[in-house]
Amino acid sequence: MLKIRVKKLLNNIEAINSEYPGIVLAEISGCAMPGLIHKIVEGELRNKIRRNLNTICNLTLLSESEITLRLIKRYSKFNIDSPPPIKTEAYGEIIGINAHPFLYDYLLSINLVDKSDNSYRLTTEGEQYGDYLEDEYGNIFIGWNKYLLDFQTEKLKFALLDRLHIRLFHMTHIDNVNHILEKGLLSHSKVDKYTNISDRNVNSLRDRTEHYHDSKIHDYVPFYFNPRNAMLYRMQKEHHSNIIILEIDKKIIIKDYTLFSKGNAARKDSSLISCKYDLLEFPWSDIYAKSWSENGVINDDKKSLMQSECLISDHVPVDMIKTIHCKNKDVQLSMTPAVNPVDLNLGDFSYAA
Repeated sequence: MLKIRVKKLLNNIEAINSEYPGIVLAEISGCAMPGLIHKIVEGELRNKIRRNLNTICNLTLLSESEITLRLIKRYSKFNIDSPPPIKTEAYGEIIGINAHPFLYDYLLSINLVDKSDNSYRLTTEGEQYGDYLEDEYGNIFIGWNKYLLDFQTEKLKFALLDRLHIRLFHMTHIDNVNHILEKGLLSHSKVDKYTNISDRNVNSLRDRTEHYHDSKIHDYVPFYFNPRNAMLYRMQKEHHSNIIILEIDKKIIIKDYTLFSKGNAARKDSSLISCKYDLLEFPWSDIYAKSWSENGVINDDKKSLMQSECLISDHVPVDMIKTIHCKNKDVQLSMTPAVNPVDLNLGDFSYAA
């Protein structure tokens, strides 16, 4: 009788996961749900999963951690098309958190690895997320299931995000609003039928390939930390109030393959950064400076730093857009029907050097 009841409870969980793949792993790992699902629906489903798990624990006298490990093993193999295993260093490059010291320290803290004789080994819990592999030279290393490890490292990413007091802005022409609200923000290399406000000469410099992920700068959607910069000054002189500024939820930087430029990314002398922890050491006082000139003398380094960028690979979905900033009331009124429910703000970011 007990076995039948436990089996029924497991079947309940399996039915939920069948309709919303990944939600069981999300709940037992304490992470965000992969894919799109309404928050209210997600909350109800998580509660159902949790009630079933609690009942199983009470019936079997197994601890929650024991049940969790068994379910991770069950659903990682049953529901996930496992990608090829990935080294810790390679995984760190993708998510933008260096393996040494940040990622390894975190994996130690959550007991997925331990360290002895200057080498890392999987713990019993870590074996649910990775395995030992051997390369062509006979070297043994840990290979991770990226999908599963993402559930664990999300807490690390959000902890870092809380330390970053940044805002992200993308400037564009008002003619592009409908396209953006339909498809989201696309990189220069993917977008079509778009009013391009960038300087043609500067734009050609973004055709270069960066060395982290072997992509062109044009394969990223660019965002400024400080919108009151030389680009806005130049574009508003040319396009006047037709320039609008989209403010994006800073959570977007958690996305894989994100890069940052210390200075205008079009400049070859601007440093490109992959590790998100390096943002903590950015020269924020210069980036958020109110002017790039003093006594009429232009400081080219500060002018570039004020155009430092966050580069998001390929695409930014519409739900990441928090606010559309426009220069005057007429522009605000003209866009109101189209942009609902995105917030409209009458905020003039105009700046003259």
